[in-house]
Amino acid sequence: LRTLDWENTQIYSIDRAAFAFCKSLKIPQLPKNLNTIKEYAFEECSAIDVITCSPRLAPIEGYAFQNCSNVDVIRISSSVRRIDNYAFAGCTNVWRMTVEAVLPPKVYDKTFDGIDRSISLIVPAGSEEVYRQAEYWKEFFIDDTHSQSPISNCQKILHEDHILILREGKVYTTMGQLVK
Repeated sequence: LRTLDWENTQIYSIDRAAFAFCKSLKIPQLPKNLNTIKEYAFEECSAIDVITCSPRLAPIEGYAFQNCSNVDVIRISSSVRRIDNYAFAGCTNVWRMTVEAVLPPKVYDKTFDGIDRSISLIVPAGSEEVYRQAEYWKEFFIDDTHSQSPISNCQKILHEDHILILREGKVYTTMGQLVK
């Protein structure tokens, strides 16, 4: 199994461990009608590089994308209300995550286990402070520039044992606050 292109399909749920351990599987986009991703659905699918959630998806159950080590971009639609423990754990290549929900989805302490918290987290304009206050989300670098430029345009700086982010001539903490 190499590529799943579900453009004209009516898939509403991906069952538990349905595609787990498919080492060459690529998914350009999840099905548009998808509303549930069950536990372990895509566990250790190491060829997946981008995860784009469908506009109807509500929960992402535990371990759904665990150890998908090639994923570098995650896009979570505004319909997602809950992301269970270990859903994206071990996705160590992620450099950007976009969450379209104005209010942060419910996540748990191990939802993003292994993902570097200094990655860019892009949220809807005006929602930055809500995410900076939300449990677990506040650990990420909230990118309030809404820039689509890649992380390579950013530099991580170690200053007095703290990691700082240099982006477009401005210095930010890993929590996304501008350093003056």
